[in-house]
Amino acid sequence: MNSVTAWEDRVRHWGRDLFRDRPAPRPGDVILFSNDYLALSRHPRVVGAQQQALAEHGTGMVMSGVFVLDGDPQRRFEADMADFLQAPAVMACQSGWDANVSLLQALLGPQPEGHPVYVDLPAHASLWAGTNGTGSVLRPFIHNDTDHLERLMAPDGPGTVCVDTLYSTTGDVAPLAEIVALCRRHGCTLVADESHVLGVHGPLGMASPSNSDCRSTSPSAPPASPRRSRGAPGRRL
Repeated sequence: MNSVTAWEDRVRHWGRDLFRDRPAPRPGDVILFSNDYLALSRHPRVVGAQQQALAEHGTGMVMSGVFVLDGDPQRRFEADMADFLQAPAVMACQSGWDANVSLLQALLGPQPEGHPVYVDLPAHASLWAGTNGTGSVLRPFIHNDTDHLERLMAPDGPGTVCVDTLYSTTGDVAPLAEIVALCRRHGCTLVADESHVLGVHGPLGMASPSNSDCRSTSPSAPPASPRRSRGAPGRRL
């Protein structure tokens, strides 16, 4: 079976009836598969701000973010988000996947061969993918089970812990305070993906209440995504 045939076969059998050849949603319909969590994608202020930005700045430089100048709206957005999150700095990435993979590659690259990475089993696939090629060893732990996590830490030693603070498929919230305490006790770095909490959890939507604890346990602020709370495609922090 060639790649084209394989793709057609997958489309035919993997959810085609759910997403293909169906009428578009109508006013008043409830949409359950969208990332527009707060139904803000059509809010007049959101749409108006996007229109104004396009009118004033066009679609941007259409180039790698590495070359974005200090006066660019993206840099101002990053500075505003850093102030809002009370973070030392914010960097907007091309996508959520890129944010997690690049962060973990940067953190794990300098680590010795066999460095343990403790990943919550249902954590986002990008957290798992970020370990590829780093020489690290994955140590999955039972979902939200801090006892199991500590049992893994005891023999394997200091490493990197990767969790979602809110798991979108189940609605579970990570026991972040307990995980932070474990990381401190065992000398681990914590990477907490906040994609699903920014704008909806914590004081003023500043994500998890333990954010400050996360930052003192990790050399980088947790990844977060404004695109889900504002209901539009966008970059990842």
